Amino acid sequence: KPTSITEPILLYLDSDLDGDSVSQYFCRMFMSYAQNPLNVRERIVHKDTYEFLQKACQYRQAISFVTNRNHESVHEVLPYKISTGKDELFNYLLCQERNKETGIYEAATYRLCRIAKTRLVRKMMVLSDEVQRHLDKMSLYGAQYTINDEEETCVKLSENGVRLFNRIYFGRPVIDRMESKDGATYYYFDCSKNQLFLYFRRFESENAVVLYPESLRQQINNFHKNAIV
Repeated sequence: KPTSITEPILLYLDSDLDGDSVSQYFCRMFMSYAQNPLNVRERIVHKDTYEFLQKACQYRQAISFVTNRNHESVHEVLPYKISTGKDELFNYLLCQERNKETGIYEAATYRLCRIAKTRLVRKMMVLSDEVQRHLDKMSLYGAQYTINDEEETCVKLSENGVRLFNRIYFGRPVIDRMESKDGATYYYFDCSKNQLFLYFRRFESENAVVLYPESLRQQINNFHKNAIV
């Protein structure tokens, strides 16, 4: 059923299809849409928001928005770029946002389809070099995972752990460097700690051990302890 906005479009199509039917036109349109990868489909469905954010990124204009999950909390950010997440499934707005607890500007990421009620704000914001460096790393390693530190992570993998790492593709972090010694392989990462937590919590302790940082090591230990309580 057309709305008041789409009814003129359908009337125009009906008069300009040269013997074709509207249903056949929509069938071809949906088939063409379905042939696109998921991130392209998301940009089509959320076209107005996507184009608004693209312009804000281009001109470095501060904006505000809410998310579909929380309409009460307003986010004021300085957009940096729209980047496709790891595995090219979805689109994310990479931006600078002030941490409400510390008052410090940090890197942040928001999925395109969850951004709502966007508007420009009259506020001067300058992108710091540190935040930009973190945003560039997020774009490289996975736009859906926030990075706000320079801390390296080292994970010790057994022989079976290496096989699992090569097989478990979804969410797999990018290796910064690796070395083998004493019958084990040491993987070093420079990506998001949250990404590493979500990925390596699927491994059993004999297959993967986080050597440092201690915060991530404890986070994974607590996850497995809580799972057996």
